[in-house]
Amino acid sequence: MPRRPRSSPHFVAHIRAWFGLHLDELALYLGVSKSLIHAVELGQRTLTPAVNTALLPLLLLLPPPKVVAAAEAAARAEAEPRPLPKAYTRLAPALPPGTPPPDADELDFRRRVCQQQAARALAQAAVLARQARVAARWAAALPALLPPDPDDPNSAPLPDPDDPTAPPAARALAAALALAADPDDPTRAPAHARWLRSWLAWRARPLSPADVTRYQHLRARATGLLAEAAALEAGGLL
Repeated sequence: MPRRPRSSPHFVAHIRAWFGLHLDELALYLGVSKSLIHAVELGQRTLTPAVNTALLPLLLLLPPPKVVAAAEAAARAEAEPRPLPKAYTRLAPALPPGTPPPDADELDFRRRVCQQQAARALAQAAVLARQARVAARWAAALPALLPPDPDDPNSAPLPDPDDPTAPPAARALAAALALAADPDDPTRAPAHARWLRSWLAWRARPLSPADVTRYQHLRARATGLLAEAAALEAGGLL
């Protein structure tokens, strides 16, 4: 068997964060209660050997901390709206000398409205972007997490969990799936495999075209609003 993870109040939270899982979702995957997962993350409980075995396939797919930090930094950089091209920053001629000054309070109010609306648009776009990143992580993890298809006689079986020549991920998955087997109910293991394959495929779904379009609209709206706010802060004169 591959090495089981040590119980920790932290690594379970890291797995949840990387794969975008809520407490109840990870609990469903592991077949335990949400309160247990919460207590483990707080350091109040430890995982049983059986749950450690079920968790190991995900743990083996968790990148090193440096990779996680780099991915988070890249996501933050991507979230920043791009500035408008210079060609769009002077759309109207300047006002002639002697023109009365603008209403500073009204311009400042509009500036703050623009900033607030931009922040909301960026927050909504960030949710979609995170959904896309998490789905891509699940898609990359599918080969190591998918059980054999019980309805496909040509589906390759998993190795024995104790076979030292087999890849660690395959052995970990085989050990985890063995927990779902019931010698008194031959239908339980195939039913669990069907459920798991469906659950994993749902996790790996990319954003729909409608969501991608909405993401682009939100980013464009935020870019325009922030450009307007910057112009207003400079005096409202473009």
